Amino acid sequence: MNKRKISIVILSILLFGNCLSVLPREQRRTEAVFTTQLTKKEIYERALIYLAKSLVNANMSIQIRDPENGRIVSHGNLKYQSVFQCLYGCDLEFNVDLTAKDGKYRIILDDILMYGNNQYGQRTGIIKPYSEKELASIKEEFLIPLQKELVDSIEGRFMAPQEDF
Repeated sequence: MNKRKISIVILSILLFGNCLSVLPREQRRTEAVFTTQLTKKEIYERALIYLAKSLVNANMSIQIRDPENGRIVSHGNLKYQSVFQCLYGCDLEFNVDLTAKDGKYRIILDDILMYGNNQYGQRTGIIKPYSEKELASIKEEFLIPLQKELVDSIEGRFMAPQEDF
């Protein structure tokens, strides 16, 4: 009898666990504005280099390159592995929307989703974020450090001195 109850509980979790809905797209975003001494062109060029080297692979590409308006839109994908959440790994996907103006720039990270993978590397479905708490955790663990790297690249903190070349 206990096996039957355990089976029912496990089956219920599997069935109803997949019925959860992910947060709406407008909630799955973060936005920040930064001031700088750089020109729009300098911000744009440095951000473009960072995004091309850091977030883009053969399947993901920079979708919009608009130097005249100082805008870059790119799709990002980060790999993640955790025994507790993603035994076979997860993919964190999001969009990066950077708009540059002389002396300031805005970074929007949106459409944030985390997918689980099976042992063959195939996606098994969206696993996060279903709540504001999960979204805050993703932002803290992945997106804020990524945003900091982008800002550091734009500000020249990741660039080698010219005399090194």
